[in-house]
Amino acid sequence: MFDLLNAFALLQNREPNAVLLLVGDGPQKQAVLAMIEKERLTNVVWVGYQPYSQLPILYGISDVFIHPAHQECWGVSVNEAMACGLPIILSDMVGSGADLLDGNGMAYKAGNVAELAACIISLTQNHAGRKLISQRSLEIIEK
Repeated sequence: MFDLLNAFALLQNREPNAVLLLVGDGPQKQAVLAMIEKERLTNVVWVGYQPYSQLPILYGISDVFIHPAHQECWGVSVNEAMACGLPIILSDMVGSGADLLDGNGMAYKAGNVAELAACIISLTQNHAGRKLISQRSLEIIEK
């Protein structure tokens, strides 16, 4: 999560209209909220835990799905995001990347905030390319 917040901090001035939507809850919540305040991150929306039935709505309003885990055996949320047609950005520590990342997004080395920021810029600024990548997510998850 902190990789993502640090990358968003790098992008904040360059992309003033970008919005970071954080979904979920957990033991790092207070540290994340403190970092958002300390770094004066604007346009960060934390919706907390959401029932499973609400997740497609949140995926539907998103341009890209990012899973910045430093340790994740699989990451079923990657499957869900792909089923909603999203391009994906995964750290190299998300296990599903080996099977699900194939022309439908990008991977970055966990902890490399500059690389993550570059991935975000690449996928969010290329609207035509993002549509093709979104279609690729659907093709992969269909199988």
